[in-house]
Amino acid sequence: MNSTEQDAVLKQFSRQIVMYPTFDRANAQLQRAIRATELRGEPSCALLYGPSGSGKSKLCKIFRNSFDAADHSIEVDGKYRNRPAFYCTVPTPVTVKSFLKSILARLGHPNAAGDAADMNYELIQSITTAKTKVMIFDEFQRLTKREAEKSRQLTIDWLVALLNEIHIPIIICGTPECLTLLDDAPLARRYPYLANLDYLSFSERENSEFVQTLRGLDDAIYNIAVLESGVHFHDMSICAPLYAATRGNLEYLRHVLYFAIERCLTRGYRALQRQDLIEACQCIRLPLNLSLWQNPFEISHNNCMKFIIDHETKTIEIAAQKEAAIRSFST
Repeated sequence: MNSTEQDAVLKQFSRQIVMYPTFDRANAQLQRAIRATELRGEPSCALLYGPSGSGKSKLCKIFRNSFDAADHSIEVDGKYRNRPAFYCTVPTPVTVKSFLKSILARLGHPNAAGDAADMNYELIQSITTAKTKVMIFDEFQRLTKREAEKSRQLTIDWLVALLNEIHIPIIICGTPECLTLLDDAPLARRYPYLANLDYLSFSERENSEFVQTLRGLDDAIYNIAVLESGVHFHDMSICAPLYAATRGNLEYLRHVLYFAIERCLTRGYRALQRQDLIEACQCIRLPLNLSLWQNPFEISHNNCMKFIIDHETKTIEIAAQKEAAIRSFST
């Protein structure tokens, strides 16, 4: 396999998506927001939240791509670009004006000028002209940062007013800190749908989301690269150290798998080896590694499982403490 063929394999693998149940449920919540807004005629939007690396941005882009692709239409007064679904990230530093400039630039108006009221009017006209059905604002947690404190309430008020004007849903996406923004009652009323993505939990069961995801990615690379017999991502001897290395963080998991596949292809062999994964964990910074300074693929299976069980137990204990604190506060 030459370098051009290797690059094609790696690019195709990088685009593979495994729709495990939690991912499906989150996607369904976004779809419900669209339908509810259409039927009610009032903004009934969704907030997608989860830790960094849990697949939120990827889901946002999948959701955006589920709509018709952007095209052009000829109207009486000219030619316009239709944008059924629009995606952008929240600018930093965030203010109403910087937000408006960022959105308008993505909509094809890079030279938008004037005060916030002028740009807001231009935005509403652009959304109408582009026949936009949904907007997606990613990295919304930037509005919770200390540096956004002065502009936070103004930005929330602007978003509420915009929703009232455009009558289409705006999906907001970010880390769990975004939930604090729903303390604002007018905003909360317009965001009845919550969608949550988290790191994958470890389980040895064949039907677990972690094993399903690894099996889906394994099937994909074996088909794309036409690999011969070798290790499989969902083998217990492989999936346990993969979890220990990443704690189920999808972004780090993909980094490790990508590196291992690239090394396998570079070797010129058609068999994925454990050594490929060992070297991946040696070369990639893995801040969530449960085995700390040790390579999860170089410790015994029993030790690897001990790290995982200790982590899962601690996670459950922390969740129970949080729930108890919430209950005591409510009483």
